[in-house]
Amino acid sequence: MVVDSSVVVKWFVDEPERSAALDLLRAEQPLVAPDLLLIEVAQTLRRKVGEGRLPGPAATAALTEVMDGPVELVPTAPLSLRAMRLADRAGGSVYDACFVALAEERGAPLVTADERLARTVRMSGLDVEVRTLR
Repeated sequence: MVVDSSVVVKWFVDEPERSAALDLLRAEQPLVAPDLLLIEVAQTLRRKVGEGRLPGPAATAALTEVMDGPVELVPTAPLSLRAMRLADRAGGSVYDACFVALAEERGAPLVTADERLARTVRMSGLDVEVRTLR
């Protein structure tokens, strides 16, 4: 199962759909993501610290846990060309398309809390199953 940063951040921040995100973490299924996940999670955690929603040390610990943790990180470089083509075809960002490209490559569902991304993938006609936390 491919998870994106919108799911992973919910493991550490109390916000809607957190319990569904934690259920994925506890499941016996392997989780995978492009290594771009670390940058996206770091940026989002930094923003949460700036908003006063997460203490700085907790953000650092969270990122360290993701780096050491339950998600297999796949190099982004081999996904880049396909991601660019997917972004051109379906719209959206190349960043999001890296997760879609990995799901496509692995024949695995993409799990996201990003409704816009889910809608974009569904409307694209791509052969990628997308699931939301709702």
